[in-house]
Amino acid sequence: MSKDYYITVPGLESGSYRFVAWGGLDSELYDLSETLVPGQTLLSDVQLHLQSIQNDTIKSNLSPLFYATHKDGIVNIKRGVSVRDTLNLTQNTYKINVTVDGLKANSDNYLISVEDNNGRYRFDNSVASQSKFNYISPCTKVNNGTRLTSSITILRLLESRSPLLRVYDASKGSVVFERNLVELIMLINTVGGRIDFSYMHEFDIELVARDGIELNFDVIINGWTVVENGSGLGI
Repeated sequence: MSKDYYITVPGLESGSYRFVAWGGLDSELYDLSETLVPGQTLLSDVQLHLQSIQNDTIKSNLSPLFYATHKDGIVNIKRGVSVRDTLNLTQNTYKINVTVDGLKANSDNYLISVEDNNGRYRFDNSVASQSKFNYISPCTKVNNGTRLTSSITILRLLESRSPLLRVYDASKGSVVFERNLVELIMLINTVGGRIDFSYMHEFDIELVARDGIELNFDVIINGWTVVENGSGLGI
């Protein structure tokens, strides 16, 4: 796409129109809740949703998802009069890179997860309510297991939402680290940084275990130390 990219829609009758565009609709990941029937389907009846959630988890690597519509909501058309308008583009996917350093060496397997209920969207791009599920990504172990790395792509992050980021020891069935992801990222604002989810779509989170102990981490986000010696639960 470029600033010169456009689509023509010829032959419209006079009236008020709303245009909505979704980009990156991988058919194996995303689907519509209704069959679109011209002249019958209402925009309020249609939702876009993740269709690859199984057993309350999604392990698929999400492709980028974009939403676009008019700044003013509608475009007024007069038959036979050419109108040119633009849509504002919103990126709906976020990449979370997690590194865990300083754990005591062990043979356990670890996972990164984000729990949320943001897998369904109305055509104004608002999140439609649904049950919670987990985005899951396995960790890669290096340095004899004292360092874990993982990346996970999730859907919309908003200041009003409360997704939970977890580091999970799958071998023991225990949670090593748990935080409200949005609140954790927003702590950058308290140490001199500035967070804006409208254009910031990738975050690097580093957890540094103190004395190799789980549930006892320093937390660094995008290079900012935001939590020193934080406990494993809450914030």
